[in-house]
Amino acid sequence: MRLFIALLFCMLASIPSFGQYTQLQVLDPQRNWDRRSGTIEEAAIVMKPQGIYTLVDLYLTFSARDQGFDAGRNLEVVLDFHLPIEAHMVDSWLWFNGQIIKAEMMDRWTATLVYEEIVGRNQDPSILYKEGNGQYQLRIFPMEAEASRKVKISYLMPAQWSAQQVSTALPLDILASSWHPLQTVNLRVWQEQEWGTPELESGASLALDRITDPDQGSFWEKSLTADQLASSGLKLVNASPAKNGVYVGILGDPANSFYQMVLIPEEAATFPAGTTRKMMLVFDYNSDNVNGVSQSYLLNQMKQQLKERLTPQDSFNLIFSNLFIEPWSEVWLPADPQTIDATFAALAAEPIAEYSNLPSLLAEGIQFINETGGSGTLLLAASNDDFDDLQSANTLVEDLLNLMGDNQIPINILDYQNRNIGGTWIGNRYYRGNEYLYTNLSQLTGGEFVNQINCCPTPSLDENVVSIFGMATGLQGQIDIYTGLAEGFCYQRYTLGQTGDISSLNKPIRQFGKYNGQFPFHIELAGEYQNNFFGNVVSIPENELIQSDSFLNEAWTGQLIQQLEQSGGDNGTISNIINQSIDARVLSIYTALIALEPSQGGEICLECVDESGEVVSTEDPLEDLLMLEAFPNPFKEKVNIRVQLSDKVRSEDCDFSIFNLMGQQVFSFAKPNLTGTNEFNFTWEGQSSTGVALAGGIYFFVAATPNGQAHLRLNYVK
Repeated sequence: MRLFIALLFCMLASIPSFGQYTQLQVLDPQRNWDRRSGTIEEAAIVMKPQGIYTLVDLYLTFSARDQGFDAGRNLEVVLDFHLPIEAHMVDSWLWFNGQIIKAEMMDRWTATLVYEEIVGRNQDPSILYKEGNGQYQLRIFPMEAEASRKVKISYLMPAQWSAQQVSTALPLDILASSWHPLQTVNLRVWQEQEWGTPELESGASLALDRITDPDQGSFWEKSLTADQLASSGLKLVNASPAKNGVYVGILGDPANSFYQMVLIPEEAATFPAGTTRKMMLVFDYNSDNVNGVSQSYLLNQMKQQLKERLTPQDSFNLIFSNLFIEPWSEVWLPADPQTIDATFAALAAEPIAEYSNLPSLLAEGIQFINETGGSGTLLLAASNDDFDDLQSANTLVEDLLNLMGDNQIPINILDYQNRNIGGTWIGNRYYRGNEYLYTNLSQLTGGEFVNQINCCPTPSLDENVVSIFGMATGLQGQIDIYTGLAEGFCYQRYTLGQTGDISSLNKPIRQFGKYNGQFPFHIELAGEYQNNFFGNVVSIPENELIQSDSFLNEAWTGQLIQQLEQSGGDNGTISNIINQSIDARVLSIYTALIALEPSQGGEICLECVDESGEVVSTEDPLEDLLMLEAFPNPFKEKVNIRVQLSDKVRSEDCDFSIFNLMGQQVFSFAKPNLTGTNEFNFTWEGQSSTGVALAGGIYFFVAATPNGQAHLRLNYVK
C-alpha cells in the first residue's frame, strides 16, 4: 500500500513567461535532479458543448515505462501543460485502488504544505512556480516504478464561433508529451440536440458513431488513431445553434441568475441599404515552396469560399503573378454564383506564373481599389519567401503604405508555403519565410494573416482558406452592444477577448453576465459602417432561450477570477479570489486542486462516473466489508485494534500492516487464527517488524482485502 496524492496548481499571471510548453516527466523526489520522460499509457477525451465553452474531461494513465528506474522506487509524475488564457480548470480526480477520489479546492499555501509533507523531499521543492498565463502543472505521488497512475483533469475550453459552426480544439499537445506515442485515444461527445451532429476536422472531416448505452445514455464516439493524433489542429465541430446570429443561454437561480450570449454582428445587425463588400484576390505561386498544392486545387478552394462568403450584392476581382500584371477585369465583378463560376472557368489551366512578382501584385491591387472608389479589401495567397530579411520587408511595407495614402486597405494574407522554409532572427524572435513581412503588413493595414507553418499536410490548406476568408470578408467596422431585459436588467458582464465596450463587426461577441427581471431578453446594437449609422434591437422570448447547466456559473466565475487576478495583488483581492475559487471550484493562481487518499482525509466519490469507457464501481468498498476500531487513540505505549470482517471476506485472504506517512510498511501482523468468528484484536506497541522502537507521529493500520483496503489513523505519542 502507498499513500497517494495529486496536486494541480495554477501560478501567478504576473510572473515573467519563458514561453508556453508541455512536458511529461517522472522523477524520484529524493533525487529531484534525476528527471526522465514519462509515458501516457492510456488516454480518453470526453467533450460536452456548453455554449461559449466546451467542457473537456481528459483521462490520463501515466507510467515510467522503459526509463530504467529500479523496481520499488516511489516516483513522482510531473505534467506541465498549457491551455488558452481564457480556459478555466474546474476539476481533478485521482484513482485509488480502482475508486475515484475527487479533488478538494484549497488555498495554494495549505495544499502545498500538505503535499510536501507527504512527499518529504530532501531538498527545497520549488513545487510549482508557473512561467506565465495559461500554464499549469499536475503532480502525482507516489507511482511505483513498475506501476501506473490514473487521473482526470477537467477544464472549460473556449469554443470558436461563427454563423455556421462552433469548434473546439482537442488537447493534442498534452497527449503528444508521452515518451511512447499513443496508438489510440477514445473520444466521447455528449451534447444536446441543438448542437446537431458532431464531426472531427483537421482539413478533412471525420464522422463519429452514435452510441446508446443502457447505463450512460446516448453519446457520440470515435477511436482516434496515431496518425489522427499526430495531425495538426484536430478539433470538434458542431453546427452553430445561433439563430439569426444570436445564441443566449440562461441559468436561473434564486440567488444568482446567469446568462451567456454569442452574437454574430454580421448576422444580427441591420445594416444600411447598399452595404456591400468588395474583395480583390491576389495570387502568387512558387511550386518549389509548396508540396501537394496545385494551382487548380488552390483556385478551386478560393472559388468555393467566394461563393459561400459573398452575396450577389458583393463584388470581386482577380490578379495573378505574371510578366505583365493587371486585374482580370477592368471593373468589379458581381459575386453571384454564376459570375464566379464563369470567371474561374475562363481561366487558363495554370494562370499563375511560376516566378514571383509580389511587390507589383500588391501595388496593382491597391491601385485598383483606390481608383474604383477606395472601398475594398485585398486577399493575398502566396508561397513566396523572397522578403525574409528585415530591410527588404520594411522597405516594401513602407512603399505599400505610401501607395495607399490616407485610404487604409485591409490586406489579408494566406501564406501556403509548406516546404523549403528558411528563417531569420528579428527583434528577439524567429520568423520563418515571409512571416515578418506578412505579420507587419496585415497588422498595419487592419488585415489578418494565416500560414501553413507546422501544418504541412495538404488537407490543412482547406482549413486555412476557410479561416482567412472568414476574416477577410468580415465587415470592417465597430459595433456597440447593450444587453438587458424587458422588465429588469443585466449586470456584471464579461466579454471574452475584450477590455472596452466597442466590438469588431467581423468577430463573434461572447459575453457572460448576470440578470434580474422578466424576459424577453433584449440586445441593443449600434454602430457605423461605411460612414453610415445603423442600429436595431434583437428581442428573444423566454421559450427561445437555451437552458444551461451549472457550468455557466463556473464559466462566469472564471472570468471574474481572471479579471481580479489581473487587477493587482492586494490582500483583499487575493482573499476574494480564494473565496470565489473555492466556492465555485474554479482554479485560480492562489488555489489548488488536491486529491488525497482516504487515510489522509480524502473521500471516495460514489457519485463520480467514469465516462471515458471504463466502468467504475459506485459501491463503497468498505461498506459491509469490515469494521476497524482502535483504543486508546492517541496512545503512548500500546494500542488495541479491533477488526470485524463480514461474511464476504476470509481472514486468510487479508493482510494487516502498519504504514508510516511516507507509505512505507513498518510492521506486519501475523494472520489471525479464527474459530467460528470473524472478529479479532491486534496489539501494537509502536515498534517495527524487527522490534526497533519507532518515533512518535502519525501511522496507519491497513487492512488489505481482495475487495479493497481499509485504513485506520493512529496517533503515537511518545
